Amino acid sequence: MPVREEQLNGRISSVINRFAGSMGWTAIEETDRAQRGGGRPDIVIARDGAPPIAIENEYDPARTVEGDCLKRIGLELDPGVTGESGIVNSVIAVRSPTSLKECLNSDEAEKLLLDGIELEYAVYHGNRSEFTRFPSRGFIQGDVRNLMEFIKPAAIHEDAVRRAAVSLADAATDVAARLVRSDATARFGSKIAALLRQPWPTLNPLPEGRKAILHERRDREARLQTASMCAAIFINALAYQENLAAHHPYIRDIANVREGNADSKLTKSAVLCEWQNILDVNYWPIFHIARVLLFILPPETVDDIMPRMASTAENIHSELRLNDVAGIVFQRLIADRQTLATYYTRPESTVLAAHLSIPESLDWSNPGFVKDYHIADYACGTGGLMLAAYERVRDLHRMHGGDPDELHAHMMENSLTACDIMPAAVHLSASLLSSVAPGRQYKGTRNILYPFGGVRRTDSAREVKSGGGVPMLDRDPTGQPIVDIGSLELLDLKSTKRQVVLPLNEAMALGAKGERRQIEVEMNPMSADLVIMNPPFTTPTNHAADHV
Repeated sequence: MPVREEQLNGRISSVINRFAGSMGWTAIEETDRAQRGGGRPDIVIARDGAPPIAIENEYDPARTVEGDCLKRIGLELDPGVTGESGIVNSVIAVRSPTSLKECLNSDEAEKLLLDGIELEYAVYHGNRSEFTRFPSRGFIQGDVRNLMEFIKPAAIHEDAVRRAAVSLADAATDVAARLVRSDATARFGSKIAALLRQPWPTLNPLPEGRKAILHERRDREARLQTASMCAAIFINALAYQENLAAHHPYIRDIANVREGNADSKLTKSAVLCEWQNILDVNYWPIFHIARVLLFILPPETVDDIMPRMASTAENIHSELRLNDVAGIVFQRLIADRQTLATYYTRPESTVLAAHLSIPESLDWSNPGFVKDYHIADYACGTGGLMLAAYERVRDLHRMHGGDPDELHAHMMENSLTACDIMPAAVHLSASLLSSVAPGRQYKGTRNILYPFGGVRRTDSAREVKSGGGVPMLDRDPTGQPIVDIGSLELLDLKSTKRQVVLPLNEAMALGAKGERRQIEVEMNPMSADLVIMNPPFTTPTNHAADHV
């Protein structure tokens, strides 16, 4: 007897549930109660903390699958079945080969699904009056594992991400303006700028002439950009606090911190106290810089900016957890900083790069192999490429029967190296990498804030050279050479090993609780399985993964 479509839906759901592992996904097939007002999606995927996804499946040629998908878009799902209420924004169309229909029974069909028989699929996103389809024509081919990889980015509500990014950017701009105004009397801006390694030029008296006016405008814009970066760090920390509170019983969310005060207000002391509580648990790279910056501000300034920052964090924390929203804003803030020569990669490009660079043919079922798989980005920016590569490794381990959350602490402590010269970049990169398993603690990270310097020069701007004619590096207050950052010269390909010794005051960003320790970081490209670089750089690696 042929395998009916409803039987196949049950088998596809079974395979998805087997591969989902620790993803927090549950596939439910052919349930009459999933959709309010009637209707029965073929499969509903309930996802922890995210909107459910509907799947419509038909055997090839699947002439009515598009119409069925459009019927599901915009309809409300029953939270009693799916665990999350909300409007269906994404529906996946699946076209199954007739060879599955011709199986002797559904057990045989499930075995073919497990063995990797290819399906065809596309996603419809939006509502019934206005929707997009990807791909615009035809279908993508792949097995159930590939289908699940496709669902993750395809199910992202781009409008929600866009709104969150705009909300964060608007709040950062508003808070920045208030910080600049407050600095006119309190004079804390230069301290913030020094911590963020950003400019805070002194404003001149009212200028005369066009050039002077333009110069003053640039100075004001520089102040606003630095203040915006500071505000974005605050909002990101508050949003991350919201996400942590769901996993740690001893960490309070914003509402609980607010209600714990006699005046029900987020005061400077209350937020500093809670962030210290979080630091006592973990997450030093994320909250240390935010706490130091907040400590600098006068209480009255914090009273002025905190309500806007807190409300924004409460509104966007779910999108911030799932997407590089803060990174998008951060990129905009420094896009015109030509002196930093900073370049960023679009999120869709990071996913593509990760899939091209990390092959599926390796021993991903072996936890030991995964723990030994090293990823390094020596100019990580907001961490988008690092996140995409790490997510790819996690997905591959999960799809092959493993639980990547069990390995998260080890990966953070030993396998993921993300470096930058900008404190804000290290902060955001650590936030992204930590967010994949916020309930898992780690003892330290390899999110590294580089000392920022270069070749020593005389007053006449000439290079100071050793007796052998080699340019000498500037040194920090501890006497250690300051790394010259900003080019591929950081990776000395002629040597088998090169190390960067970080001064003690810089190493604080690495420890989970700020322990002072001297860190040596191997800078040999061959020491990592995947080295993320721009421009592309390729050499063989331990496991034959290409470099990006």
